[in-house]
Amino acid sequence: MSNVPRQAGVSGKVNSFAITGDVRTPSSADTVKVAWSRSNFRASGWSEADFLKPIVTVAAPYSNNMPCNNQFKDLAELIGAALEARGCKPHFAFTPVISDGLTQGTRFMRYSLVSRDAICDAIEIMHEGYKADAIITLGGCDKSVGGVVMPLARKDMIGLSLFGGPALPGLAPARRDYSHSLYTHDHSSALCTLTAIACTLTATAPPGQAGLPRG
Repeated sequence: MSNVPRQAGVSGKVNSFAITGDVRTPSSADTVKVAWSRSNFRASGWSEADFLKPIVTVAAPYSNNMPCNNQFKDLAELIGAALEARGCKPHFAFTPVISDGLTQGTRFMRYSLVSRDAICDAIEIMHEGYKADAIITLGGCDKSVGGVVMPLARKDMIGLSLFGGPALPGLAPARRDYSHSLYTHDHSSALCTLTAIACTLTATAPPGQAGLPRG
């Protein structure tokens, strides 16, 4: 079996002709009217060959300070490189993300539940606004899993959603005395914190992710 990635080809490019035009017919009205779009794409590093490639949105809720999602930028770039190797043009869309674990017990947790719809809306804006042909989304924990799946169902997009993976368990220090100070307790908790990528908590996020229609 050949290890050469199968190329997507122009046949996979459908929606995005509306924003790039078809450079094979440079004098057609639809191609001429988006000449300004192509000039902006060229300024972003596109080559002439890129205008015939399908545009694939790679959407990921990302924050460098949230362990459930702090590797998504790297994962998105890996996906983008794989898409490039297959003849597609990746279109990155990084969205806001709020962690229950970081905000619990504070008034800032009120941003967590609404962030699911904010993630969904942000992905829809970035995908539809660039007339992309397909989409791949990454979900971590809390509201991001539901948030990255919702736009696919809502807009009937061609695409798939991938889970970022579960975190490995942390290591707690061997200790029998639990009467130590609050500072020591906080330090011990930090030592046994889960590693990066999503925790296995089943709380307010999963119930909102089970209401997607089948078929």
